[in-house]
Amino acid sequence: MKDSAIKWIGEIPENWGVSKLKTIGNTKSGLANKKPEDFGHGYPFISYKNVYSNIIINKNYPDLVESTEIDRTNFNVLKGDTFFTGSSETIKELGFASMCLEDIPNATYNGFCIRFRPNSFENYNLNFMKYNFRSEATRGYLIQNDNSITRANLSQKVLKIMPVVIPSIKEQQKIAEYLDKKVTLIDNIITKTTLSIKEYKKYKQSVITEAVTKGLNPKAEMKDSGIKWIGEIPKEWNIKRIKHCCKLKNGTTPSTSQIKYFNGDVNWFTPSDFKSSFLLKQPIKTLSELAITNGIISLYPEKSILLICIGGTVGKIGYIDKKGYSNQQITALIPRDIYYKYLLYYLVSKTEYIKDNALYTTLPIINISYLKDIPILAPSKTEQKQIVDYLDQKCSTIDNLITQKQQLLRELEAYKKSLIYECVTGKRELS
Repeated sequence: MKDSAIKWIGEIPENWGVSKLKTIGNTKSGLANKKPEDFGHGYPFISYKNVYSNIIINKNYPDLVESTEIDRTNFNVLKGDTFFTGSSETIKELGFASMCLEDIPNATYNGFCIRFRPNSFENYNLNFMKYNFRSEATRGYLIQNDNSITRANLSQKVLKIMPVVIPSIKEQQKIAEYLDKKVTLIDNIITKTTLSIKEYKKYKQSVITEAVTKGLNPKAEMKDSGIKWIGEIPKEWNIKRIKHCCKLKNGTTPSTSQIKYFNGDVNWFTPSDFKSSFLLKQPIKTLSELAITNGIISLYPEKSILLICIGGTVGKIGYIDKKGYSNQQITALIPRDIYYKYLLYYLVSKTEYIKDNALYTTLPIINISYLKDIPILAPSKTEQKQIVDYLDQKCSTIDNLITQKQQLLRELEAYKKSLIYECVTGKRELS
């Protein structure tokens, strides 16, 4: 081994070389400030989102776009072209690479991507470089040289002088073949694990729906609810409207120009605070007591149910175990004549129905006038608590299984990154 003279790579095998990217190829940015619709009807278009999401781009993947023709002379994408995310919404999306393993005639790409094209394939194995450019070694350099202003940004100048570790073509091929086998195996496990998580989540939803619409007694006498999307319910259950058992209240956002209303001890929830757990804990943002004193806000009581009613995460639900407040995207359901956690589970079971029947303009919206008239099944208070106890236990068991699977996914992703890094920098001896 020898010192590569690259801090984030360290030692490499004695016979490996180090070159700057500009010595093995050339770079080119796409057209700045252009959107897919600017590039011509039916032509492939590569965006930074394509690059971020995929290690390989082929002619079937890029978006097909529609609009007027432009000069396409310099926009043929060739086998071996690699695109880097040169500009992205967040730093975590910067510096990813995606390689084309086939020609894509008439393809275009916008200014958020930087294309690298190798000068020759004589000492350049596509499969090896595919892993090399996507490795943490490469991303570490690119992220370190981010020159953000409003977006994470990478300049061509920085990319051109990026150090690239290059073994012999024979070693490149051996490493690529080894990684193809190992990464395929890991990805297959990741796919199966991801599908397993989805199945557990579906099962959890079905368990909740069954309990809050049919009860826990399989021998209970049933009756027609008169509601098509609910069907039969236990004979002793009542049907109410949400407005009869809850008070509904929308949140607000104090004027951002009034700094005195922010960064205090009052919990202030936004959609970003809704996670997999139903219990909403410490929010990202808080308000000051002065916002209460000056009448800007009035807190929701503990055990209020919070429902996201505007935006891309509409329908997400949680509850608070101490007083708090929310922004205008969230509606609080404050229980009056219903057990709060039964209400939570019931709404969870009807999330898709609530979303599907929401108002849609540019964003999905669940307004209070619609929400308050949603029918809710109401068994006795005693039975509500029995259902909640059952679901707490059952959901906890399912959630633990999901957590274990998610931990496995994190470990597999970390192992894959480590494996690729060690192989493309020569630190792993291949079997």
